[in-house]
This record gives sequence, structure tokens and C-alpha cells, in this order.
Amino acid sequence: MRETRSWRYKVTQSLQKQTSLHKDQIEALLDLELCLFAIEKLGVQSELETAISVWLLISNRFYLFPRLALLVETVEAKRTLFNLRQLVPYLTNQDVTEQLLKLYNQIPSKYRAYDVDDKTYRFTRKSMPSIWGNRFERFEELLGNKLKYRQRTVKYAEPGKEYRFRSGENTYSVRIPKNLPLCQGRVLSVHRENNKAISVTREEMESAANLLDEHCGQNHKGRLSDIILEHFQGMGFVELDTIVFDGVKNLVGLLNAGKSTLIEILTVAVAKRGHRVGIVFNEVVTCLRMASLLKKVGLRVSVVIGQRNRKVHLENWHSVDGGIDGFTHLSTACPLTDFSRHVEKAILRVFQTLIFPLAIFINLKLLTIRL
Repeated sequence: MRETRSWRYKVTQSLQKQTSLHKDQIEALLDLELCLFAIEKLGVQSELETAISVWLLISNRFYLFPRLALLVETVEAKRTLFNLRQLVPYLTNQDVTEQLLKLYNQIPSKYRAYDVDDKTYRFTRKSMPSIWGNRFERFEELLGNKLKYRQRTVKYAEPGKEYRFRSGENTYSVRIPKNLPLCQGRVLSVHRENNKAISVTREEMESAANLLDEHCGQNHKGRLSDIILEHFQGMGFVELDTIVFDGVKNLVGLLNAGKSTLIEILTVAVAKRGHRVGIVFNEVVTCLRMASLLKKVGLRVSVVIGQRNRKVHLENWHSVDGGIDGFTHLSTACPLTDFSRHVEKAILRVFQTLIFPLAIFINLKLLTIRL
């Protein structure tokens, strides 16, 4: 994730000391003026004449306006738009923007860099206030440069120590083994320019669908034949037989149009070519069903689920009569505990192997002395 809060925190602290503004007013001042500055920087004032239209820059509806999209084709404009969406991701509809404008207009004029009409929402830049007079320079820096990735300090557990942690009403503990083997991972690039595009043809999709039908019997091939793949281009959609993953793709379709089916087929097709695929679900039962499906076709699957709500997930999985795979993924047992037990048993076996012959030898010696 990108670092989007530190600059806001520093400015808020400064303005709270210099003004009588509330925190929510300061937030409205920062967010709205950043958006208005972005409109000026992108040069789209003629398309977005009113301040209430700023949400179109952040919403996915932006690309429904071809004339507006053509104005942000340069590298600098794309970066400005990307940074703006990272910095104010919540401004995605007109109602939220209107509430922000009402709060902004309640701020005394001496603190504002823009005048916004209460009725028409047309905005004009005014003379720079004396307080936080370098705001436009700060906005230019935020929108014009690459946002840094968010970093946080992680404290590593020490080998041989026992750690306790709470989850809900329960307390758990785990002991980190002293000889825990470490797996040397590989560096994964998060920069898109270093990642090659992945193309999946219709033939590869059909092959993956056949594989799914062979092991799962859910008629993936029949459902795939009903799916018409189209790509948005210019003023309309164009049919295609190859999907190219070279960035962010939005999969759009009506209910039961085949979106989930296509995700399953594409996952198998891409994974069979040696790529690692990550899928994020908003519901655990769907995630477990997908994991079970992929296992049946011979793929290695790892389900990453938080520890906090595993008992609830177990109950939900049981209520839908899920398979045994789901229970293995939702286990609340810590693998380190089991590893420690195996290590202790191995040490005990070695200890027994070394000590028992010695004990027999001592007993024979004593027997010899008594004779």
C-alpha cells in the first residue's frame, strides 16, 4: 500500500495549533483543495466546471467519458490521476462530495484558497492565505511524484521463546523452536514495468475448462462457450479471443454472466503455465470452495485467512455442508506447535538410542562385580 497519511497528519497538527478549525474541517480543506488543484493541473476545467464534479476523477465512471479520458493520456497526467485516487479514495460519488463541499464552505474564507459558490458549485482560485501558504507546492509534490510504499516496523520472534496473544476472549500461546528451518524466499517485484504481459488464448481457456470438467464435472466448457469476451475500445466494445494481462483489468458482467467461471478457468490456465496466481475473495466460504476446486485439478493451493474469526468461518463452512478441505484450511492449531512436538520426539529418540545401551552396559558391569 502507498503512504498516504503521513503528510496529512503533519499538516493537521500544524493547522490545529495555528487555527481554531476542527479536525473534520481540516480534513475537508486538505481533500477538496487537493482535488481542485488536480483539476487545474490536469487542465480539465472545461470538462469539470464545478467542484462537485471532482468525484468523477476518482470514480471508475471516469472512463465512461472518452473526451475526459483523452485529456489524461500523458505519463504525468496518469501519475497525477493515480496519486489522487490513492490520496482521496473515498470520493467516489456525488453525495459524499456534496457533504465535503458543505463542510468546506463552513471554513472561514481567510483559511481557504478557493471560493466555491453555494448554489452552482463553480470554483475560482483566490489569493493565497497567510496560514499554510505553501499548500500548492505541497499538492504539486504529492501529485507529481511517485508515492512511497507504506512501511512499518516488524519485530521478529526470537527462537526458543514462548509468546502469548489474545484473540477475542481466548488467549493462545506458541513456542518458537530453536532450530526452526528458514525458507529463503525470492524477491517479488511490485513495479509493473518489470513484469511481462501474460496472454491467455481462447484455446488455452478451453483446455483449462476441459481439465476442470475432467476432475470436477461442473460443465466449465459448456459455460465457457456461452461467454462472449469483449474489450472496451473507443466508443464501444470489440469482441476478442485473447486476454492480455498487462495491468489492471476490470471484469464486468451481469448476474450469472460467467465472471466466476471465467476466473476459475483463467486461474487454471495461467497456473498450468507456471505462474503463481493470487485471488482475493470478500467471503471465506467462496474462498474455500475455490481452493477445493483448484486442488482437484492438481494445483498447489494455500489459503491465507486471518486467525481472529476462524471459529466463525468454521461454523459457516459447516452450515453449508463444506468438504473436509475447508476444515484443514480453517484449523486453529499453530503449525509451530506440531513442529516443536516432532522435534522433541526426535530428540527423545536420539536420547533413548544413546542412553539405553549405556544403561545396559552399566547393569552388566554391576552384575559382573556381584559375581
